[in-house]
Amino acid sequence: DNNFLTNIGYVNVGKTIQDLPINKASLTPETNGFGSFNVGAQIVNLRALGSNRTLTLVDGRRHIASTDTGNVDLNLIPSLLLERTEIVTGGASAAYGSDALAGVINVILNKNLNELRWQTDVYQTQEGDGTSRHASAAWGTELLEGRAHFIIGGDYESADGIGACT
Repeated sequence: DNNFLTNIGYVNVGKTIQDLPINKASLTPETNGFGSFNVGAQIVNLRALGSNRTLTLVDGRRHIASTDTGNVDLNLIPSLLLERTEIVTGGASAAYGSDALAGVINVILNKNLNELRWQTDVYQTQEGDGTSRHASAAWGTELLEGRAHFIIGGDYESADGIGACT
């Protein structure tokens, strides 16, 4: 299995990015967002300069905003389609314009997938509460004798709360 998320034990693109030292995890599923919106979103905030100063690309192209704050929620990228990520910070990111002041993250998808992949996971806390469920699937095939390629993928994830600590 080439999927680096599986190799490190993560099931989510955003969770992997949130754990990088160069990123400030200001908005995660464990936080309540900026106000009462974007709860659970995985938003990149490189160098803690603000998420609106980090440019998110998918295969080298700007991804449309998917949150109220104009950012990209990495939860929308199917984990089994991920090939790798590239992060550029510092002076090199200036080539992308002012919305890349903190840096650029480029999410590269596996565009040559020729199989069906799937994964399911269930986690539970030691106390028997806080159950989390995850399912992911991706499929790809060549079309027109190799002149075209079709890929599709999706994730499902839900997590129960653990309730009040008494």
